Amino acid sequence: MITYQEPSRNFIKIKRNMTITVERIRFSEIRVIRHLYRSSSEKLKQDFNSPTIFTNRKWLLFTYLSHTPIRKILPARVHVFVAKSGGEIVGFCYITEKGNQRNLGIMVKEGYQGKGIGDKLMNTALVGMEDVTLSVMYSNERAKSLYRKYGFKTENVIEYMRKK
Repeated sequence: MITYQEPSRNFIKIKRNMTITVERIRFSEIRVIRHLYRSSSEKLKQDFNSPTIFTNRKWLLFTYLSHTPIRKILPARVHVFVAKSGGEIVGFCYITEKGNQRNLGIMVKEGYQGKGIGDKLMNTALVGMEDVTLSVMYSNERAKSLYRKYGFKTENVIEYMRKK
């Protein structure tokens, strides 16, 4: 098991005048991250590889209800964090939690990748979390490098096949 430490600050400097903040998502921002996902390139969607909270109605409902007082009685919860630059959401990270299973998904907007935003999102989302799993495209070396930095190790390799 991996133990994560509380991040010391909730912001990072990316460039001279660009500050990125990471915080828990607000209820009204759920539609914004759905739009961020839907408006992304097909390559980024393929690299993201885990759109559970956008494509599965049950998980979308849990995402909304996880931000209400009802969250205490839900059979599953969704913890979502967003990275913002100047008020604009430029990335997000979520952990779905059902029983002892925790699955992570993370996406950083095109043009903002490779600037430490994914690192900051992971650092915030994984605080207090143990036994978290994720899936990643085999060819996505940048993401795999980030995940290894946080102690993730490959357990299985799944091959997807398609006939057109």
